[in-house]
Amino acid sequence: MSVRQRAGPVQLVTAATINALAKACAGDGIFAYLDADEEYGTPARFRCPTCRELGWNGGQAEIVDEWRFRCLNTGCTAQGTRWLLERLVLEDPDALERLDQVMNDVDS
Repeated sequence: MSVRQRAGPVQLVTAATINALAKACAGDGIFAYLDADEEYGTPARFRCPTCRELGWNGGQAEIVDEWRFRCLNTGCTAQGTRWLLERLVLEDPDALERLDQVMNDVDS
């Protein structure tokens, strides 16, 4: 049984980390999301929900802390919050499915 089926969409989204929300918002694709690299101090990168740009390094947006992200694309420079990612996931059935999968992988 999936996390969403046990808890519901709102509970799933509020229980998720900002990394899981970013992964769900980023979509599918080889460079849509890249995990943080602790060894090199590189933050997680993902497809910016504002400009949707992808780079060779996993997208133009990076996670700043548990509550914020920013886009490094010079044409965008958007700054966003966890709340924006939560709302985007709740509004997109595909993103909600991706988040459910991410959360199930964590539970496994």
